[in-house]
Amino acid sequence: MNRCAGPWPGIVLVLVASFCQAEVTVRETTVRLPTYPPGPCDKNPIFYTGRVYQGAQGRVYPYPLQDVLHDQKVDKDYTAVLLENEYLTMSLLPEVGGRLFRFTDKHSGFEIFYRQSVIKPALIGMLGAWTSGGVEWNFPHHHRATSFMPVDYTLVENADGSKTVWIGETELRHRMKWSIGLTMRPGRAYLEADCRFLNRQAYLESMLYWANVSVHCGPDYQVLFPPSCRVGADHHKTYFTPFPLGRPNVAIDEIADLSWWKNFTSDHRSIFAVDPDHDFLAGYDHGLQMGTAHVANRHLVCGKKFFLWGNNPGGFVWDKVLTDHDGPYLELMVGAYSDNQPDYSWISPYETRTCKQYWYPIKKIGGVKCATLDAAVNLERRAPGKVLLGFNTTARYARAKVVLQHGPQTFSEVIDIDPNTPYLKEVPIAAAVADQQITGMLLSPDGRELVRYTPVAVPDQPLPEPVENPKAPAEYQTVEELYLVGLRLEQFHNGIVDPLPYYEEALRRDPSDLRVNTALGIRLARQAKFAEAERHLRRAVERTTRNYTRAKDAEPHYYLGVVLKELGRLKEAEDELWKAVWRDSFQRAGYLELAKIACLRRDYAGARERVEQALDVAGRCSKAHTLRAYILRQLGHDREAAAALDQAVELDPLDVWSRAEGCFLRGESKSVLAAMGRNRGDPLQQMLEVVTDYGALGATDEALAILTQAEAASAAYASPLVKYYAGYCNLRTGKTETARTLFGQAAAMSTDYCFPFRHEELPALSAAVELRPDDANTWYYLGNLCYYLDQRPRGIAAWEKAVALRPTHTLALRNLGFAYGRIPEKRELAVSRYEAAIEADPDNVACVLELDKLAEKMNRDAAPRLAFLESHLATVQKSDPTTLRLAYLYNETGQYDKSLAILTTRRFHVWEGAAALHQPFVDACLLRGLSKLAAGQAAAALQDFQRASTYPENLQAGRPGDAGQAPKIHYYTSRAYRALGDAEQTQAELRRALEGRVADGEMNYYRLLTLRELGDAQGETAQRQRLLAAIAALEGPETVDAYAKFGGENTPNERVGLRSAQSAYLQGLAALAANDREIAQTRFQQALAERPGLIWAKYFLRK
Repeated sequence: MNRCAGPWPGIVLVLVASFCQAEVTVRETTVRLPTYPPGPCDKNPIFYTGRVYQGAQGRVYPYPLQDVLHDQKVDKDYTAVLLENEYLTMSLLPEVGGRLFRFTDKHSGFEIFYRQSVIKPALIGMLGAWTSGGVEWNFPHHHRATSFMPVDYTLVENADGSKTVWIGETELRHRMKWSIGLTMRPGRAYLEADCRFLNRQAYLESMLYWANVSVHCGPDYQVLFPPSCRVGADHHKTYFTPFPLGRPNVAIDEIADLSWWKNFTSDHRSIFAVDPDHDFLAGYDHGLQMGTAHVANRHLVCGKKFFLWGNNPGGFVWDKVLTDHDGPYLELMVGAYSDNQPDYSWISPYETRTCKQYWYPIKKIGGVKCATLDAAVNLERRAPGKVLLGFNTTARYARAKVVLQHGPQTFSEVIDIDPNTPYLKEVPIAAAVADQQITGMLLSPDGRELVRYTPVAVPDQPLPEPVENPKAPAEYQTVEELYLVGLRLEQFHNGIVDPLPYYEEALRRDPSDLRVNTALGIRLARQAKFAEAERHLRRAVERTTRNYTRAKDAEPHYYLGVVLKELGRLKEAEDELWKAVWRDSFQRAGYLELAKIACLRRDYAGARERVEQALDVAGRCSKAHTLRAYILRQLGHDREAAAALDQAVELDPLDVWSRAEGCFLRGESKSVLAAMGRNRGDPLQQMLEVVTDYGALGATDEALAILTQAEAASAAYASPLVKYYAGYCNLRTGKTETARTLFGQAAAMSTDYCFPFRHEELPALSAAVELRPDDANTWYYLGNLCYYLDQRPRGIAAWEKAVALRPTHTLALRNLGFAYGRIPEKRELAVSRYEAAIEADPDNVACVLELDKLAEKMNRDAAPRLAFLESHLATVQKSDPTTLRLAYLYNETGQYDKSLAILTTRRFHVWEGAAALHQPFVDACLLRGLSKLAAGQAAAALQDFQRASTYPENLQAGRPGDAGQAPKIHYYTSRAYRALGDAEQTQAELRRALEGRVADGEMNYYRLLTLRELGDAQGETAQRQRLLAAIAALEGPETVDAYAKFGGENTPNERVGLRSAQSAYLQGLAALAANDREIAQTRFQQALAERPGLIWAKYFLRK
C-alpha cells in the first residue's frame, strides 16, 4: 500500500505549494465513492435492555437501530466540503457523521490521517453501522450515536483570510449541542479545530468529548506519548501499565515496547497516557519518515489515547471488515474534559464549554520529543558523542536560530525553515555530558522560542491504584459514600450497576439527606416525573434551610423552581428561582428560567432584565443571546435584537433557533423553515427543538408558523410529531376543533421511525388521547414516550389501549412482548403478545428474534423453537442474529450438516465486543466428527476435527490471542489419529493441546485428559486443581464487573442461573475425569435443567 498515493476519485490536488500563494479556499463539491450501503433502519423502537457499550449505557432510542449490513458495493455520490491552503488540503463528508475524510500534506502527498478509499460500515457504532478513517467527532458519548448519520454544516470566510467549515448537531438523548469549526489559515501548516459544547437544557448533564483520529500504521509505526509519560491506563482505569515497556496483552506475562504497533501480536488494546504535563501527542512512521502531531491545552484537552486492532489474526480480520485495501489503522485519540473512556464530567444547565485542537504533519526528523503550535523537535542521543537534532515548523521563518546547549557549550546556526523544509543534523558533543544537560531549541528571528526540549529523568513511581469496583450498598459505612457512589454511577452512565439502590439505602438511613434528595429530584425531573421530583426537592430545601438558614447550596432551590414551572405553578417557581440566583453558581440558569417565566407572563421588560442578568455570567451561551433577541423583538428594539442574533451566531454558527428568530425579526416568517433547514443533518428534529424553544416562552404564533410550513414541506418533515405539536399549540390558544383535526391527521400517518422522546411531547400526546381516545397510534406513541422516560406502567397501559383499539397493531404488540418479557411473572403473556405481533406482520424480524430469545430464557425446548424459526425462514434469513440462532438450534438438535451449511456460506457481520461466531462452528465440526468417529468413520471424523481449527472468513473471526478452543480440538483430533493407527500424529496433537494459555474452566478438562494420555500425573493434577478452582469461583458469590466495556442484557437473577448451570457442567466434567459416571450424569442433568442449550452437557449425557 502506498500511503502517499494520489487523491481519491473526484478531487484534484495540487501537490506543489507555492510560497507566493497564501490563499485559503473552501468549497462544496460532489465525490463518488465505492460504498457498501447498509440495509434500512429497524422500524421497531429499541428500548434500553441493559446493554453496555464502550463501558457505558448503550442506549439506542430515540434513534433507530441500523444493524443490517450488506456486502454489495456500489458507487455513491456524497457532498464533500474541501478546505485548502498552500500547505494542506482537507475533505469532510457531512453525510457520514461529519467525518473528516482526508487530510493531506500537499508537498509530499502524505496522508496525515488515515485515508479511506471506500465507505464500508461495520457493527461498531452505538446504533450499529460505523466506518473507519479520518476523524470521528464524539460527544457526549464515545462512539457518538450519529457518527454514520448526516450532520449540520456551514462554511465561513473569516476577516483574516482564514476559512472555516463548521459541523455539528443537537443530539437527541440529552438534547445537548456540539459544534466544531475546522479552520485553515494563510501561511500556517496546521488544521485548527474550535470545539464548542452547549447544554441547552435546564438540567445537569454529563459529557465526554473525544476526537477519534485514525492514522495508517504498520511494522514501522510508533506512538509517541511525551517522553516523561511512564504510565498508561486501560479503559475505566481498571489496569495501569508501565510505559513504554509493559505487557501488550495484560493476561500474558510478556514485556515489549508498547509504543510500537508491531508488538501487539495477540489482541487489540487501548492505552491512555497518564501525562498531566504536556500539550502534545504524536505518531510516527519510521519507514516513511512522516508522522502526525496534535497540540492542545493539556488542562482542557487532557486525554491522550491510542487504540489498535494490532498485528494479530483478529486485527487482520477487522482490517478486511472495515476497508477493501487501505490496510490497518491506529487511533490517536484526544479528549477534552475527559482523560479516559468512559470518563464523564458534569456540564451545568445552559453551560457552554470550549477548547481548541491543532494537527499538523511531522516530516523527516526521525520522531518527536516535544511539539508546540509553532514547531516540533526531535532530539536523540545516537551515540555518547552524537546528538541528532531535528525541527519542523508550521510556518515559514527566514533566519530562524537553531540552538543546542550541551553542558557548558552551545552549538547554533541560523537557518531558513518552513513546513516543507525540515531541519535535521547530527551534532557532536562531549561524551561526558549527561542527557539532562542537553537542550535543543528553535528561536524565531525576533528571539521568540518556538519549541524546546531537554531530556527528562523520570524517577520510578509505583503504579496508581486501579478504580474500585462498587460494593453492595449495605457495605458502605456512611450516607456520603452511598451518595457519591450513586452519583458516580449516574455521571458515568454505568450500564451494569444501578445507582438507585445506593440512593435508596442512603435515604433509609437519612430520609432528608440534602444531597441524595437533590440527586433523585434531578433524576426524576429528567424522566418527567415532576410530582415525585417535587417531593424529594422539597425535602432537600427543608434540610438546607432548616433553622431559618439561608442556604449555601442553591441547587435544590433551582431544581425545585424548574419542576414547579413544569407543573404550571409559576408563582412558586419564581420564588424558588429567585432564591437560587442569590448564589452566583446558579445565576446563569436561574435568571434564564426567570426570563422564560416572564415571557410566559408577557412581561417582556422584566424578561429583558432577567436575560441580561443571565448574560452577565453566561456570555458564551448562544441560546441566551437568542432568547434576548426574541425579548427585544417583542419590545420593538429591532436593532438591538439583530445585534444579539449576531452574537448568537458568532458563538455558534450552526445555531438553528437564531436563524428562525432572524426570519421573524426581518419580517420573513414565510421563509423561516427554509432558513432553518439549510444544510441540516436532521432538519425535522432540529426544527422541533426550535418549536420547543418557542413553546417554553408561550410563543405559540412563532411555533405555529414553523409547524404550518413543516406540514406543507417535503418528506424530511413528514412526521406525526409535526401535527401533534401543531395540534397542541392550537389547543393552547383555544382552538379545540382544529387541534382535534390535527391530532386525527397525526394518528393516521405512518408510524415509521416516529419515536417521541421529549418531555414537552408528554402533554401534547396526553391531550391528543383525551380529545381523540380512539386513535390507536396516539396511544402507541404515548406508550413509547412513557416507557422511554421510565414511566413503564403507564407506557404498558398505553400500548394495551392501542392493541385494544387495533388488535393487529404490530408495533404495540411487539412492545408489549418486549416489556412483559422483562417481568418474570408475565413472560407467558409476553409470548402471546409476540405471537400476535408476528401473526399481524410475519416480516418483522425483531419480533421473531426477541421471541426466540425469550423462549431460551424460559428454558423452552429446542425442537419447537427450531420448528418456529423454520416456519418463518424467509424472515429469519433477513438478519444475522436470527440466522445465527437457527444455526445454534441445529447444533442443539444434532443437525450439524444444516448448521455448517449456514456457518460456512453466510457472511456474518459481528458487533464489536460481541461473542465471536467461531464457537458454534467449532461445536458443529467437533460434534459431527464425534458422531462419525463413533460410527467408525475415523478419516471423515479427522476432516471435521481439522476443520474446527480453521477460521472461515465469512464468520468475521480471527485466531484469538489465547488457546481458545484449541485444547478441545486437538484432543479430539488425536483420538481420530489414534483410531487411524497414526501414533506419531496422535502424540503431536496431544502436545498441541497443551500450547497456549487458557482461563480456568472447560479447557482444563481436555488438558487433564491430554496429560493423562501423555503419562504426566503431576500435570494432570494441576489441571484438575484448576478445573476445581473454576467450579469454586462459580459457586461463590458473583463479582460483578462494573467496568466491562461491552455487555448484554441478562438480569442479576439470570446471571446467577447461568453461573449455576456452568458450574454444574464443569462438575460433570470433573466427575467424568474421576470416572464417577453417576455423579457426572446427575450434574449434566442439573446443568441442562437450568440451561437446556448446553450442547456439550447433552453430548456427555447421551454418551
